[in-house]
Amino acid sequence: MNIFDSLKKQAFDVVTDVMGYNATWLSESITHVGKVGFKDPSEKQELSGISSWNPDEPFMEYRIGFFENLKTRVDNGNLEHVTIEGIGYFAVVEVKTKYDGETFIARLRHATP
Repeated sequence: MNIFDSLKKQAFDVVTDVMGYNATWLSESITHVGKVGFKDPSEKQELSGISSWNPDEPFMEYRIGFFENLKTRVDNGNLEHVTIEGIGYFAVVEVKTKYDGETFIARLRHATP
């Protein structure tokens, strides 16, 4: 791993360790646990020129190595759920990969267990 990738991983881990939340995903009887960044937007203003922004949708961000195959399962049409400790239970609507190919953004919807 080159120095920039190593620094990126360290920075992500520091941010999620300090400001992140523990999240749990149960998939096929296997429990996956990891730290995630979580945002439940409170500002209800639209952002000009950004059609993909939905101010009412919460989302979580995680890096490669956590929640293996969550993106694949959601892309294949499986209904997946995550629990974010202290926040709640969510259905995973969509998972996108960020430009670096190693960071994932999961759009969430509040759900009932």
